[in-house]
Amino acid sequence: MRTEPTAPTTPETVQPLSPEPPRSASITLRSADGILRLVAERKKDGRAVSYVSKTDANKKTETGMRTTHLSMDEAKDAISALAEQAQKLGWAKRAFAFKAKPDAFSTLPAVSKAVTTKAPKAKK
Repeated sequence: MRTEPTAPTTPETVQPLSPEPPRSASITLRSADGILRLVAERKKDGRAVSYVSKTDANKKTETGMRTTHLSMDEAKDAISALAEQAQKLGWAKRAFAFKAKPDAFSTLPAVSKAVTTKAPKAKK
């Protein structure tokens, strides 16, 4: 069996991979009633689907308001508009505030003597 020689793989012959666009986008809103998720999903044919999913306090989930869009951008715009309407009805986005803890030390700590000595072997 004879095989054809292949071209060497050099940086000039390798094509960089283009990043794939995101397959979905979502907006999560909360209230005392539960959680409201507005989701947009890109399909393989280029179209997109948007829908709303509501989870109540008993963890029961219902899905509805499914709509098909010609592109992912249209679906994102649709869930953004729905999010604005939901906020007017009392649903709220959770504010995320990250606060880093202060440093415990500012220089490299020395190893304590208790760690450097051998620990006694456990009895069987």
